[in-house]
Amino acid sequence: MILVLVEVVKNIRTVMDGIYKKNKWALTIILLASMLEGCASFKEVSFERLYPAKVSIPENVTKIGVINNADNIEPTQEVVDLEAIPNVLGIVKNTLWTTIVTEGIAQNMADANQFQVITLDSAWKEKARKFSTQKEFDSLIDSLDVDFILALKESKMTDTYLMQRVDDGSFRALIRGDIQNNISLYFPNSSNPKQLIVQDTLYWDGYGSTKEEAVDRLPSSSNILEDASLFAGESVAKYLVPHWEKVIRPLFYDDAPLMVDASIYAKKNQWEQARKLWQRIYNKQMPEESNKLIFHPSRLLAAKAAYNMAVSYELFGNLDDAMIWIDRAIASAGGKKSAKAAWFLEYKEELK
Repeated sequence: MILVLVEVVKNIRTVMDGIYKKNKWALTIILLASMLEGCASFKEVSFERLYPAKVSIPENVTKIGVINNADNIEPTQEVVDLEAIPNVLGIVKNTLWTTIVTEGIAQNMADANQFQVITLDSAWKEKARKFSTQKEFDSLIDSLDVDFILALKESKMTDTYLMQRVDDGSFRALIRGDIQNNISLYFPNSSNPKQLIVQDTLYWDGYGSTKEEAVDRLPSSSNILEDASLFAGESVAKYLVPHWEKVIRPLFYDDAPLMVDASIYAKKNQWEQARKLWQRIYNKQMPEESNKLIFHPSRLLAAKAAYNMAVSYELFGNLDDAMIWIDRAIASAGGKKSAKAAWFLEYKEELK
């Protein structure tokens, strides 16, 4: 399992096999506490959410061919300097890497159960690596009897090394891998393939009482390559197929007796009762005739209640109502230009 960490978190030491996977919500509590004045308390709710594909594929497409069409380039090699902050270790970009990435794309596409995924046998692999024209890909589409071809044109990971001193005096050695995959989608008789650039970031770390010990506790190069290439394949697949992801949202539960009561209902999964209380709080603090987008402390509670309403609707997949309520939270917090509304705006982007 790979967990992603927001880069600016330097002292959160939740470790999963030494691997971190990017999660925008790791700083939620810190950001909320810094932007919303007063004593605010939060409880987390987690659930699975279905995210749509980022690229629209025609409904009649059922069979896809996945090929490695990347150039054969060997990785660069550089020596790690323990004093460098940061220091680029090198760029991983070779045949083994792109082969594993291609296999990861095919596996994740197949696991989504939306397409029948066809991969090339050994006779075709070397030929396909050198294909460049639409005519060549049209012939491959016919030969494989597929609806279109997904071709990995380039895949690379740039590794950056960072050494940090943590609060307890120990050292943290961190490797950041910035991954980029360039993809072309070839449809039959198309004038130009559809181009995709998929980027993501992974982190690996090791802790020790000395810098050398921290570096020794980093995963091996082979493990890093395997983790990153498999994750790169997963990232590409998410662009093309709907996928479920676990999300974690904080809920406000203090500041007023009704907020506490609503949190009790939410904890018991009695969301309708919780919504009634959050809406009562919102209506009391933000009467309908008040449309001014000027922040006032009395409206902060309304913003919190409206945000809780948005999360409750997202939980049940009702994104339209969730958007309505997060807009109300933004307005209650002073509007788009208000610093108090910055985090609610961030959540709105997550809903889209």
